[in-house]
Amino acid sequence: MKKILLIIVLVSSIFLFTACPLPGPPEPTLLQCVTAEHGWILAEGTITPAYQTADGENITDLMDFLSACEKDDVIYFDDHGVERIKTNARCAEGQGLQDAEIKTLWRLDNAGTPNFIYMQLPFFYEYDDEGHVIGLDAEEEDCKMLDITKDEFRLVYTDSSESGIYTFYMIYRDPKKVESYR
Repeated sequence: MKKILLIIVLVSSIFLFTACPLPGPPEPTLLQCVTAEHGWILAEGTITPAYQTADGENITDLMDFLSACEKDDVIYFDDHGVERIKTNARCAEGQGLQDAEIKTLWRLDNAGTPNFIYMQLPFFYEYDDEGHVIGLDAEEEDCKMLDITKDEFRLVYTDSSESGIYTFYMIYRDPKKVESYR
């Protein structure tokens, strides 16, 4: 009888310990995702309505609008509110960012459950009188945060300019997971 009871206890113990999976690593917090060490690179983007370029072309794919030297800019956010934009390929003079790294500020609208991130988008510029890029625009962009994971950051930004109101849908990814960056 004792043997049967012992066998039942042993079998029950085996089922008990094998039925429960071991806990994995905890999911990263929103702040940990934003400040991910890998940084963020623009992988996809659209513009609505179509944006008309200086030569009359209507663009809806943001990636078609940006030059090659703008597509490899990596954004890093630190947990002290500093945003670093690292340019990898230098743009031709007057066409994009010339500095290898630019520092600016970023912040969330609500630390608990943020809806917006206030940041500098690396493709909004200030221009000189001749139309050459002289740096990033002075304003921070208020981007609505649609979704963020450790590998992907989805944002929407609406820009009101002299030429109209445009909505930019952007997907930033871990640079190592973007084919054009590797």
